[in-house]
Amino acid sequence: MENILLIVFDKEVGDKEYKVIYEAGIEVRFDKNGLWKSVEYEKGAVPESIIPEAILSVVKAKHPNAPITKISKERKTIEVEVNDSIELVFDGKGKFLRYDD
Repeated sequence: MENILLIVFDKEVGDKEYKVIYEAGIEVRFDKNGLWKSVEYEKGAVPESIIPEAILSVVKAKHPNAPITKISKERKTIEVEVNDSIELVFDGKGKFLRYDD
């Protein structure tokens, strides 16, 4: 278990979220219900256990040597960033849609 450095409550217009920063450099944002919205790890890879299998298999096929450093759930999509700063966009079921700038 990672040690927590900081917990921040953000209240944006119509949206509430919590940001938790761990000692190891992992940043996790949670929605008001406690579900993760984004996970970012600047020094390593996001744990594969939280990445949907369909998304993980596409990323490994397209970028086999590039660990996932960020994953975020948007309204209708899931965005994944690999360590070479390439962003892949998936629908909510894990179907690959496109690359993003």
